[in-house]
Amino acid sequence: MPPVIRALTDGRAGIRTQVLGLAEALAARTGGRVVEASVRLRPAFAALPERLLAWLVPLGLSPVRLDAPEGGVPDVLIAAGRAGLAASLSARRHAPQVFRVQIQDPRLDPALFDAVIAPAHDGLEGENVLALLGAPNRITPARLAEAKEAWETRLAHLPRPRAAILLGGPSRAYRFGPAEAARIAAGLQDLAARWPGGFLLTGSRRTDPAALATIAAALPADRSFLWDGRGENPFFGFLAHADHVLVTEDSTNMITEAAATGRPVHLLPLAGGSAKFARLHAALMAAGHVRRFGGTLEGPPPPGPLAETARAADWLAQRLSARMPPA
Repeated sequence: MPPVIRALTDGRAGIRTQVLGLAEALAARTGGRVVEASVRLRPAFAALPERLLAWLVPLGLSPVRLDAPEGGVPDVLIAAGRAGLAASLSARRHAPQVFRVQIQDPRLDPALFDAVIAPAHDGLEGENVLALLGAPNRITPARLAEAKEAWETRLAHLPRPRAAILLGGPSRAYRFGPAEAARIAAGLQDLAARWPGGFLLTGSRRTDPAALATIAAALPADRSFLWDGRGENPFFGFLAHADHVLVTEDSTNMITEAAATGRPVHLLPLAGGSAKFARLHAALMAAGHVRRFGGTLEGPPPPGPLAETARAADWLAQRLSARMPPA
């Protein structure tokens, strides 16, 4: 029987992207059916670290609230984040037959899960660990083709070639305030004066509206399309229509989504950083998938789309087949 794959998401866009991306890719290889379910940590447990959550589950306590999903007990459970981790550990106790996949470093012994998909820059190792360059995502040729058609008319007035500009926001590792926005705006304004193409600009949930406005003002209005968070999200449409992608360096998800398109990806610098992000950027640059934005879009083409989600799904399908041999 084709497996039922439960994708546990906690409402955060980045978590949902990773979990659904991997679940959909695995379903495409196994004929499985993806069932998304929402999971939240109960308020009393929301601040607890992973090790304490893991300690509570064997005691019979339930740190999470799981929306009643359809389909009964799944064959595969894919989760990420602390809420997903706690739900996965609970499934280990109550439904040990479920094949449980944890995305990101769980900060626990990987042997507590059937498989762990972790960023290579986290340095996690184990027999059941697959290290990815970046993070799983939902970028596929079919999704890009669908988005390209859906946004063709709305973007028809923009000249070609086109550059998509993806903005993140302040985080534990990076600052993205007025100074950083002004520096990015100056670089893009200089590029627009020398490059005749169109610009597709979008922020994220972390983007300060003032920073978005500063950067938008630097682009020629007649050659730009700005998404201000209202109406349909054009993210996939922007990537589908882009010939280049410029993305701030603070988001593993956005960087690897951009690289998954196979377009040239240019990192927009912010203030701050971390050793983990430095390792991620260095690995992607060494592989030819990204480069630092230096005021021009010229440079060698990338080697092709970054296909780490497909690699992870292939690996999981093999492990799942060994666990659940065909009837």
